[in-house]
Amino acid sequence: MPTRTRPETKAVLAEIGEARLCLLSENAYQGELRDDAHDAGEIAAAAGCYALFASDQLLEAFHQRRGSTVVPVPRLVMNKRDPTVPDAWPAWTGGNFYRLQSREALVAAAALCIAEIERLDRLAVRKLKESGYGR
Repeated sequence: MPTRTRPETKAVLAEIGEARLCLLSENAYQGELRDDAHDAGEIAAAAGCYALFASDQLLEAFHQRRGSTVVPVPRLVMNKRDPTVPDAWPAWTGGNFYRLQSREALVAAAALCIAEIERLDRLAVRKLKESGYGR
C-alpha cells in the first residue's frame, strides 16, 4: 500500500468523509443508525443511482463538446410515474433523490458506498458475536 497520497486525493477523500458525516448526522436516531435497517441493498442502490446519474451527465457533456447531434441513451432509467426519481431508487422514507451536478453526485455515491460498507462490517461483527466467537 502506498505510503504517500497525492494532495488532491487527500482533499477528495476528506470531502467524501464530510459527506459521510453529514449522512450520519441526518440519519442517526436516538443513538442507533438507521442504516442498519436497510439490509436489502437500498444503500448500495442509492449509491449506484448517484454514480449512474453522474455518468449520464458526463456522457451528455462529452457529446456536446464534440458537437454531436446523437442523443445518448441514459444509463440511469427514470421512473415512468415520477420522472424525477430513478427506477432503482430505494423506497425508503425521507430519502429523496437530488439532481446533483456530476461531481457532487459522485461524492454522494462514494459516501453512500462507505455507509453500506460500514453497515456490512457491523453486521459481520454482530454475527460473529452471536456465534460466540466475538466475545
